[in-house]
Amino acid sequence: MEEQLQLFVDRFGREPTPNDPIFFCWHSETPKPMCALCEAEYEHGIVEAAKQAGIDPARALAVVGIDDPLGTLTITN
Repeated sequence: MEEQLQLFVDRFGREPTPNDPIFFCWHSETPKPMCALCEAEYEHGIVEAAKQAGIDPARALAVVGIDDPLGTLTITN
């Protein structure tokens, strides 16, 4: 969470307010919630990190509250 807060400051040049999304759209010039592309990249990153760590990717997604709506677990690169 600390890293995400630092990413916010780095991206927008200020501390987030209580109304700002901490997990924000990486493509936006202003703080707004993650777009569909950001969500897909986030989900893919969790799956890849879980695989590298030897953790069940489905379980890793469940821990962060994702039920794999984008089908990352069934897509191979």
